[in-house]
Amino acid sequence: MAFYLVLLLIAVLGNGGLGGPQALPVGLLAVVVVCAIVGWGIFTPACAAGYVLRSLFEPPMLAILLTVWLAGTLLGYAWDWIFVTRILHEPGPPLAWTMARSALFLSVPLGLYWWATEGAAMLPDMAVKVLKRVRRLRK
Repeated sequence: MAFYLVLLLIAVLGNGGLGGPQALPVGLLAVVVVCAIVGWGIFTPACAAGYVLRSLFEPPMLAILLTVWLAGTLLGYAWDWIFVTRILHEPGPPLAWTMARSALFLSVPLGLYWWATEGAAMLPDMAVKVLKRVRRLRK
């Protein structure tokens, strides 16, 4: 908002084309649209798949890895393909390129963020569960 006001002030004082009265509403609308597409088109289906995967796989780490992969690679590829082929009328991106980009820009940063915020807190609980299983197996 402050950056927009500076651009608008420069445009008014310098009689330039750096900003206009429509720039803020259009910019905010673009942010809302992109967030809605990413939120409802990638992260909501990935969370639903994560919920299902969590009930299927015992170690939560595997469910988390599969969910992030699903969100980044498959759903990201689907949206790339839709945008590029349907809107830009160009050939779709290769799946290998999408997988590499997904790993670099989504999976790795999201994984590091998750481990920094929640992963370390889960380790004691996971250790207790492993110890309980080992004790049960020995009996």
